[in-house]
Amino acid sequence: MELQFTCRLWQTFLVALVVYSAWASPFELAFRKLLVGSLLSVDLFVDAFFAVDIILTFFVAYLDTSTYLLVDDYNKIALRFVYIPSTC
Repeated sequence: MELQFTCRLWQTFLVALVVYSAWASPFELAFRKLLVGSLLSVDLFVDAFFAVDIILTFFVAYLDTSTYLLVDDYNKIALRFVYIPSTC
């Protein structure tokens, strides 16, 4: 139960960071000269959390759609990211 709450909290935090990025990006592009120092540290903070999320994703098991088994082998998880194209 504790792990599920932690994962939900992490996902909620990342959604908030995505919303911030979607809101701040147009301003950064429009006013690039004015925002060099003011929001640079905030942007680096957001980017660091996205990088941590990418690294953590390599350690999360996934459900194999053909066998419906939970795959927790780190090599198979990494290969899944390399060989399976994005669905977006």
